[in-house]
Amino acid sequence: MIGFFPDPYPDELLYSACARYQERLTNISKESVCYELFGSKASAYIDIPGHLSYLIAVLPPGHSYTIDYLIDNHTLLPLYLPFLTQELENQLRDDMKGEDASKTYRHLGCSSNKVKSPDWLKFCPLCVEEDKKKFGECYWHRIHQVPGVFVCPLHEVFLENSNVPMRNRENRYNFFTAEKAVKENYFSTSDLLTPYYAYCLKIAHDVNWLLNQHQILPNSELLYNRYLYLVIQNKFSTYKGQLYKFDFVKAFANFYPEGYLKLLNCEVDENWKRNWIYRPLRPSERSIHPLRHLLLIHFFGYSVEEFFNLFPNLKPFGEGSWPCLNPTCKYFRQLKIKECQITHNNKKGRRPIGLFSCNCGFTYTRKGPDLVAEDKFCKSTVKLYGEVWEESLQNLWKDSSISNHELSRKLGVSIPTLYSQAKRLKLVNSHSDCEKPQQAIEQISQTTVKNRLENYRQELLSLLNENPESGRRALATKCPRVYGWLRKHDFEWLEAHLPPPQTKTKKKLSSSPDWAIRDSQLADAVKAIALQFKNIPGSPKRITKKAIWRLLNKSSLLKCHLHELPLTAKVMSEVIETHEEFSIRKIQWVAECYRQQNVQPQRHQFVNKFSSSYSRSIPNPILDKAIDDAMRSLELINNAGDVNPIVIEDDL
Repeated sequence: MIGFFPDPYPDELLYSACARYQERLTNISKESVCYELFGSKASAYIDIPGHLSYLIAVLPPGHSYTIDYLIDNHTLLPLYLPFLTQELENQLRDDMKGEDASKTYRHLGCSSNKVKSPDWLKFCPLCVEEDKKKFGECYWHRIHQVPGVFVCPLHEVFLENSNVPMRNRENRYNFFTAEKAVKENYFSTSDLLTPYYAYCLKIAHDVNWLLNQHQILPNSELLYNRYLYLVIQNKFSTYKGQLYKFDFVKAFANFYPEGYLKLLNCEVDENWKRNWIYRPLRPSERSIHPLRHLLLIHFFGYSVEEFFNLFPNLKPFGEGSWPCLNPTCKYFRQLKIKECQITHNNKKGRRPIGLFSCNCGFTYTRKGPDLVAEDKFCKSTVKLYGEVWEESLQNLWKDSSISNHELSRKLGVSIPTLYSQAKRLKLVNSHSDCEKPQQAIEQISQTTVKNRLENYRQELLSLLNENPESGRRALATKCPRVYGWLRKHDFEWLEAHLPPPQTKTKKKLSSSPDWAIRDSQLADAVKAIALQFKNIPGSPKRITKKAIWRLLNKSSLLKCHLHELPLTAKVMSEVIETHEEFSIRKIQWVAECYRQQNVQPQRHQFVNKFSSSYSRSIPNPILDKAIDDAMRSLELINNAGDVNPIVIEDDL
């Protein structure tokens, strides 16, 4: 049993607490610390440690810690649990209690997921300051060490890489404290991540939520149903689960900015049949890295909290039973149909189609999904009318006192459908409103056409006399009914009496722009914008090509026709600042601010005032010379004015 052990801070890795314990024992070897805490020369695992049963047993008397408490609050295992099965969770907890922590990585499938762990332990500079004020020292936060997390969810700033490797094989028994690591030099990758900031921030917030959820019960079947529901809702799958792979992969790849998926080692290939995004859409016992789950969830437009509060209904037509919609059946609108066969429409929309069949023989379909309860009593098409309906039609057809409208209402069909079904059943023409003999119909039709022909000819001739200057289109607009009927039934007569068609005259092409004038105007505008940038009050802003294009509001013109604008291109090449030029201008601005306050700063304070992501990328000789020149100018001015050098602590 050990004499003391530091209490872990909120969101502190167990590794970090062990590092603080090792730092306080100055006269003991690193291997001995591992032996004291874990009972053997166990490696210092950072994310998912093992030997926790031994650690709990050797803690000082009176502690209130349990194995599950340490796992849930000070390791990264809670990040994985919501996406696993209950059996696998129990197995992982047993692995962490035992002596072989490598089993945990095998059961999680870390090697098959191919999501790379961070190379270095990370920290948030603002969290470091707050931890020191609150606890007197800083520590390693577990949220900062999750693969794919590049932003602190609390302060929403990019994390910095320390010089402590995540997998330290050379010093595998050594624990490194954050207090010592952040004092030394560190390097930043925020320049590379800036285009992906919004996506990184969303990942960080959702990872933070997952790490603090201990009430989510693993349920692989419900997880699969959630994904299936989302691909169906987004029309990437049929309701039977047939995935439209090409459309799905293409949409996913286009959703994220170029390079982001490759940065996370989660890229997809449209031509590869074994993309990782297919695995969550198949019931499987294999685990998938939580980062990949989050990428899929964000693609579907959900946060992880909304995703786990989603309880989908994968039955587009609801639970059975369904009604018979045959108005001649004794079970009309009663829920007597027990089965529903679901197919899907391959056309645009890919809506599910339900097939419902009653014992009376009436079979109908309906396009889904049902949105309200009343949708159950709607039908799209009738496949079969059945014996009951056909017998009712035969009986009602014989009654000459029933009109067509009343007959169609009783049978629930339109009048054209009524006649087509009567013809199919070869019913005799005994109905009162039945079609008249063919000879009478032909005679009436000929008389009607002849009368209409004479009337329409006279109407068109009158219109031509009243509008002698009108063309064909104007006449068709004034009398569309007459013009259309004559064009269909009396085309030759119409062509003989209409005015000749008008030939289209080609529009005169506009003259090409005067590139010389435009080039001169744009060059002057670029100079004015560059001057405006340099006169902006406050911290300087770098003059870039994109910034100039944005203010000019002529980005498409400059991208496509810059070769036509040589003067503008020359001016832009002169005014655009490199990283080195901008950093030097910023150094001069900082010196001017100190000069206005008559203050002589120390060198490290001067560097902190202008330090930025740009200044870190320039060579040290250029940076040192610019700083020396600025510091020398401040010394000369202050000595000439008899101003005593003082140290300032506040920001400018």
